[in-house]
Amino acid sequence: MEISLGDMASLLEKIEANVIYADPLDRGLLIADDRFLYILTCDAQGLPVATRKLNLSRISGISMVNKRLYAIATLNEGVKLITADNVWSGFADPVTSIMTSDGLSDNRVNDVLPAGPDQLILNGREVQLLDLATYRLTHLDLAIDWVNNPIIRGSGYLFQDQLYFGLQDGFVSIDLDKIQPRMPLKDCQITGIEVNSGPSEKRTLQIPANRNDSVTCQVHLDHKENNPKIYFTDFDYTRSHEKIYHYRIKEEGEQWHTTSSYWVNFSHLSPGTYTFEVCTDPADSNLDSIEIVIDPPFYWTPLARVFYTAILLVVIATIGYHKRNWDRLRMALRTNEKIHQFKSDFFNQVAHEIRTPLSLVTSPLKELMHSEVFAGDEKEKLQVAQKNTNRLEGLVDRLVHQNFDILDYSKLKIEYLDINKIIGDILKWYALNLENKNIKVNFKPSPGADHTWGDKHVLRTAICNILDNAIKYSDPAGNIDIRIVSCQKWMDMEKAYFLTRHVPHELMGIEIQDHGKGIDPSKIKRIFNRFFQINTITDNGPGMGLSIARDLVHLSHGAIAVRSGKNLGSSFIILVPYKKEAYKTDQIVIDSSPLLNSFNTAKQVHQPAILLVQPDLELKTYLIDQLSSEHVVTAVDDCEAAVEILELRTFDLIISEYYLPNRNGMTLCEWIRNNQDLQLVPFILISSREIDYTRYKNTYVDRHLGKPLDIELLKVNIRSLTDKQKFRSKGQLVDSALKASIRDDERELARQIITLLINNLSDSSFGVDALSKSLGISNRSLQLKMKKWFKKSPKEFINAYRLEYAADLLRSKKFKINEVAYSSGFNTPAHFSKIFKDKYGVNPSEINDLI
Repeated sequence: MEISLGDMASLLEKIEANVIYADPLDRGLLIADDRFLYILTCDAQGLPVATRKLNLSRISGISMVNKRLYAIATLNEGVKLITADNVWSGFADPVTSIMTSDGLSDNRVNDVLPAGPDQLILNGREVQLLDLATYRLTHLDLAIDWVNNPIIRGSGYLFQDQLYFGLQDGFVSIDLDKIQPRMPLKDCQITGIEVNSGPSEKRTLQIPANRNDSVTCQVHLDHKENNPKIYFTDFDYTRSHEKIYHYRIKEEGEQWHTTSSYWVNFSHLSPGTYTFEVCTDPADSNLDSIEIVIDPPFYWTPLARVFYTAILLVVIATIGYHKRNWDRLRMALRTNEKIHQFKSDFFNQVAHEIRTPLSLVTSPLKELMHSEVFAGDEKEKLQVAQKNTNRLEGLVDRLVHQNFDILDYSKLKIEYLDINKIIGDILKWYALNLENKNIKVNFKPSPGADHTWGDKHVLRTAICNILDNAIKYSDPAGNIDIRIVSCQKWMDMEKAYFLTRHVPHELMGIEIQDHGKGIDPSKIKRIFNRFFQINTITDNGPGMGLSIARDLVHLSHGAIAVRSGKNLGSSFIILVPYKKEAYKTDQIVIDSSPLLNSFNTAKQVHQPAILLVQPDLELKTYLIDQLSSEHVVTAVDDCEAAVEILELRTFDLIISEYYLPNRNGMTLCEWIRNNQDLQLVPFILISSREIDYTRYKNTYVDRHLGKPLDIELLKVNIRSLTDKQKFRSKGQLVDSALKASIRDDERELARQIITLLINNLSDSSFGVDALSKSLGISNRSLQLKMKKWFKKSPKEFINAYRLEYAADLLRSKKFKINEVAYSSGFNTPAHFSKIFKDKYGVNPSEINDLI
């Protein structure tokens, strides 16, 4: 289309030129706007002489391939090729187009540059090389990160075989000879993955654009990196806000999801393999994909699973092994039960068979003992026979009633024993046997080691069994030595054989030595086995004596030892603890140590006054006789007489029979508790049968003792309650000391708190709830008042009061720690000892160190 120069001048003033290209042969200018290509032909002086325009729109770049051909880049129709003759001669517009149908990556081409004879470099969505001889397009790898740093439109320039491009960040020069071809990009390309490795740690993985389609790109992530953010692009940077991308995870289904962003985020993916696919059009197969592998944690790897399987198999095998052993053990236990039942039945049968002839022995002996025919030595021999028949009768009773269970640890009855007396009594029992064999026993009592703690029956039986063997294996007219020795003496003997070498307590020893034929060293370790006999031909008896002696000594926390040799005699020693601490508190039945007895029998400066209400004359006489050495006892017969005397004088303790003429002892207790002057006096109730004591709990009976009455237990309770009564006066002292800080209208409430605490001091269940309930006020009100008066919470005040009372009882040295603990309202001695040490810094046994 021809345009006059005048029109061209006015037109050029209105054109917004995008591209101006000067012909290298000085033939003129090529000017392009959004709609047309304007051609200005110039003369030798460079002045325009003719103008025309071609219908080519949206031109982005112009380049001459050779003298014959122009290449024109457009933003919507690819590359246009037009001959120079057609441009400058004014002929028709024959144009050859290179578009996507010809292999162009995109119809949008930003720049076109000559690269040599018949070759062009096209800069569009990708950089491609066009061979004009064959019209073949090759994708070029520029070895730059142009995915994240794109080439600016129209910035390409070729100079001396160096290709220059302006990038979004800087520029790059590339040697044209070193450019390598590569695979074409997809319509939508995955460019990178971002993951969070920790709370503030991020990791970015770049995905190369030049990837081989035949090999799937695979990315491995740690199990903590299960929140990948995947980036992608279509390289059309000018229209990215208009794009809609389609994506999916193939393993989750065929449905596509859409987004207008150039990224998508996933979270909490489980370990496994995921195929992520993205494209601009699901109908087009030209999509990009990547395989994301989230590795499992180390404890769920295949190797770990193999390890777990191995452990499981080992556990199953172990369970099977133990189950088989358990089945065998159960069969063995059943067999042992049958054997034990057989033995029990056997012992019961034997015991019953023995009782018949035993009764025929005991009855004539009793008649002979009461006869006046025998006197002197004969009478003494009858006494020995009677004592041993009584002992035999006791053993038979144990066989019948306990199935020969003489080794029951819980049935130990520990008391303070006189060893010299026990051994002396045993020698009297064996006097006739010793006389028949003409054996002399040498025993010299030891005044320095004459007492120990233990079970009298257990210790006596063990000594008798050892002495039986000593007599059996001693030669006629021989000697047996019995002495009390120190434990260390035997521990130092190398030739002594010990059944137990390590014992946790200090021991004393009772040595029994014979001078008979001795024991073969090869058999010495077997003599304590049950039913073992040294010589089965000459020995008679079942062979159980030493076995029973061993078990009895072990039961008493002791040890047994033997030293012997062939024809050298044998020495046995029974080692037993001589201190009370070796035994449990509940095993000590009578606390009769010399220290305690001397304290009890000593006359006190002040003897507590006791009122005894007892209608039975014999029991009243017996109690007065037992208690008058330490107390001033006043006795009455009934409730009316007790009320009359209580109105005239005061007592430190009241002991009453439950069944009294006209009224019972509980009625008397209720009258005392309702009397303001007598309500703090301790009260002991004695009854001949069980009564419903819980019905009278609020009457504050301090102790309830049943019949037959244990006088020692009564004395212990009297000592505890009289000392408690002395301590009760401290309630008055506390009250008077706090008068200044308590208002007159509140003083009565404070006095009730002290009184209730004193009366329930030994009740471990009496706490803050019980105190507030008895007073009829809420826990909150009680908390505020006691904090104000005593500077302590109710719980702290109760504990402090109980500990102060316990400390006074301990300083008196009259009571054991467990008695003090229970009397002070603590559930267990262990808990009491811990609380006591927390307050005073010492154990209860060390309380006198604070004085």
